[in-house]
Amino acid sequence: MSTININESTRRELDKFKEYMQKQEYTDRTVTGYRTYLLRFLRQQNGPLEVGALKGAAEAFLETERISHPQTFKHCRAALNSYCRMVAGDSLREHSETSAVLEIAILLQRFREYSLTIKHLEEGTVSSEINHVRGLLEYTFEHNPQRFVNGLMADDIRRYLMERLAKLSDSQRVE
Repeated sequence: MSTININESTRRELDKFKEYMQKQEYTDRTVTGYRTYLLRFLRQQNGPLEVGALKGAAEAFLETERISHPQTFKHCRAALNSYCRMVAGDSLREHSETSAVLEIAILLQRFREYSLTIKHLEEGTVSSEINHVRGLLEYTFEHNPQRFVNGLMADDIRRYLMERLAKLSDSQRVE
């Protein structure tokens, strides 16, 4: 097993983050996992950043994480959100309309504007809706790009939902 060299300022920052997470009553397992993501971020930045540069650097880091580590992206985002709250007292801005497919990103941005200005929804609700819509659009684009271009049908939504439901455990299903 190889060891990772960590400079002293990064080590202190990781220790402060651990203490912060423990005060927030995170489990030991979550603290360990979040520190791993924070270490990856801090190593790329060559150590802790000033408050003014932190959010931009974290958002840029997360954009690459979304593509390079999609299976752990949401945990990494949560870790950096907690870190930003600790350092800057504020969370990262959600980029819920982000997608690797430009056409989907444009549609999601338009949906965001519609939800905020026409439907008058709160930001948290809009972000949640966009996450659901993004899943459907990306599924359709991946499985049937021609249908995506020509318009969705009820059968596309049905297939997407059936596939999602099939992946849920019994305890996650609502009866």
